[in-house]
Parts: sequence; C-alpha cells; structure tokens
Amino acid sequence: MTTRTAWTFHRLTPERWDDLEALFGERGACGGCWCMAGRLSRSRWEAQKGAGNKGAFKRLVTSGGMPGVLAHVGGRLVRGRATGGLSRSGPLSRAETRRRRAGVVDLVPVHR
Repeated sequence: MTTRTAWTFHRLTPERWDDLEALFGERGACGGCWCMAGRLSRSRWEAQKGAGNKGAFKRLVTSGGMPGVLAHVGGRLVRGRATGGLSRSGPLSRAETRRRRAGVVDLVPVHR
C-alpha cells in the first residue's frame, strides 16, 4: 500500500515572503522573473528583470491582494502558483512551455 503525503496550500502573504524567497532562490525562480512575466509587457519585464521584478512582485504581495498560492507537501514548500492580474500579451503568453489555466501559471517547477 502506498502512503500519500498531504498537500497543504497557503495564500502568498507578506508573512510568507521569506518562504517564497527560499523557494525561488537568488535568481527569482527563472532568470529574474519573480512571477512578473505574465503580468507585464515583454519590454517592461525585460527592463526590470531581477531586482525590479522582485520589488514589483513584493509590492503585489504586501498590497493585500492574492498574487499567488504556496504549496507544501509534508510541511516542505515545493511549489508556487501565480494568480490574478496575469496579462494575455506578456512573455508567458508566447512561451511554448507555458501552462496557463484559468488565469493561473506555475511559479516554479515541482520539486520531487
């Protein structure tokens, strides 16, 4: 018999920002994206890649909205999902590898 570990989900709030930073690492999950690629035009996203995108995403988190969800398995943070405010014309809309469903895109790949 296989034992399954329960997934738990939490809103990305200012109190969980450190968790997101740990999950994303120094490069912001994917080359300085910080979950802003689906929210901005390509030129704006490129111009603020890295620290600018990190600051912009942190402002979304601290504004009290719902910019994302964090997923834990067995207490370990393993994944994030961006929610709301995603552009249909940003870089992710043209990426062959995008996974967009009902305004939601993966923040980072699953860590297994």
